[in-house]
Amino acid sequence: KVLQLPTDNIIGNLDLSGWDNLGGPFTANNNPNLTGITHTYSSQPFIAYYAFYCGLVGNLDLSMLPGFGGYFRVYENPLLTGITHTASTEVFSEYDAGECDLTGNLDLSMLSLGGIFDVEDNDKLTSITHGPSSTPVTTYRGYLCDLTGNHDMSPLSQLGGYINLRVNPNLTSVTHSPTPQTITWYQIDNCDLTGNHDMTWCPNLSGYLGLWSNDNLTSITHTASTGVFTSYNVGFCDLTGNLDLSMLPNLGGSFDVQNNIQLTSITHTSSPQNFTFYGMNTCDITGTHTLPFSGMGGQFFGSNNTSLTNIVHSATSEAFTTYKVASCQLTGNLDLSMLTALGGAFECNTNGVLTSITHGASSEVFTRYWAHICNLSGGPLDVSMLSALGGSFNVSSNAALRNVIFPYTTQTFGNTSGGNSAFALNACDFGSYNVTGLSFKPLSGITMDTDSILGASVLLQNNNMPTEEVNEILADFEVIVGLNSVGWSGTTLNISGSNAAPDSSTGAFNGIAAIHTLTGSPNNWIVTTT
Repeated sequence: KVLQLPTDNIIGNLDLSGWDNLGGPFTANNNPNLTGITHTYSSQPFIAYYAFYCGLVGNLDLSMLPGFGGYFRVYENPLLTGITHTASTEVFSEYDAGECDLTGNLDLSMLSLGGIFDVEDNDKLTSITHGPSSTPVTTYRGYLCDLTGNHDMSPLSQLGGYINLRVNPNLTSVTHSPTPQTITWYQIDNCDLTGNHDMTWCPNLSGYLGLWSNDNLTSITHTASTGVFTSYNVGFCDLTGNLDLSMLPNLGGSFDVQNNIQLTSITHTSSPQNFTFYGMNTCDITGTHTLPFSGMGGQFFGSNNTSLTNIVHSATSEAFTTYKVASCQLTGNLDLSMLTALGGAFECNTNGVLTSITHGASSEVFTRYWAHICNLSGGPLDVSMLSALGGSFNVSSNAALRNVIFPYTTQTFGNTSGGNSAFALNACDFGSYNVTGLSFKPLSGITMDTDSILGASVLLQNNNMPTEEVNEILADFEVIVGLNSVGWSGTTLNISGSNAAPDSSTGAFNGIAAIHTLTGSPNNWIVTTT
């Protein structure tokens, strides 16, 4: 016998104690006032049992139905606290008891699960007991529960597809058995995974892996997998020492290990996949970090690694929108010549022993270029190959920097929040007049964003410039406004401090006349000199 009573406005308990040959499909879903179902023994098989979107209260006793299997759906019963089963030889295609009030342990040791398993959003569910199952499980949802201690999934020998156990704050470990199935989504973030998390059971790992925000997770062990990754996210954990990913030759997409303050190295193998995000800032990456990725681009975050001395890239033509390696220990030359589409926000500031930066030609638009508080020295900082340089340019406080070679660009420059000026080249060493040759003329075509709230400033103070150099730079700016008065109108220039005062003739340039031109109409500059 089958019984179908969906959306029948059943009120109270549905008493089926006389139905001793009841089988499936059984449907009583969408009865919000249905509070209970009473069954009697029936040996008939069930291909479906639907009681979702009801008002079931307490325990649903199905222990008298040994033919249970197929599709079981009792989700969205917010007062359902338990489900009791008996042994069944039937195989499940779906078991969905999500968004209920399941409490304590859910004992499924007598059932052979397969297909979709879902107990999501049962915040009093502390454990699940599984029995042996050789049927492929394609979806396993156990997130937003209270799974506590170790969660044993090892009886599910054909686990694959989508696995999500996120936000179980007392979940300390998960046990698996080897599976030949392909994992396309594996997520156990915002839990309390502790020590090593073993992924060697899964030789077909791919897609999305998320273990982030597990404060006590110290390591992850993988086995070889040729699967393509779209995301690998283990940020905000306690990864310690080396993270060995050398067995994952198709890593790509979004890679994030940020805020693992004891993570000292990451071992990669080459991958042809494209990267849109690579985050490793606020770790303890030490020495040289090698990135053997021909498809790397997008956003790269490597700041706040105080022992990171070098980064080695493979050649890539992918566009970068962010590249940040500030506050590290980059040493000597930072070679980025192989990044032919670098752009966006570039920051390598506060690297006290970084002496030079090498770029390759790029037409990508820059929104900032910050290399201040380093030790740029010796030869000039050559950014002439960055044809769309724009935004904010800051190389201040490089005490031995003697020249910057600018590109011919038509982008917009302006001050930014945090005190960064449109151009900050102060506290350098542009005073060696016969060496420096600092010229802003290639920037004649830019627009200074002086109409914005923050304005647009050029800082050149405290560069030990002699009078002839101050005069020449002022004269250069006079030529620039003659070519592009609108773009440069209203600029603020500070060329004071340790620089000499301008005069009307030294070096064959008239600095005083240039100042009159710059500060007068229609240019309306504000100029501060010594």
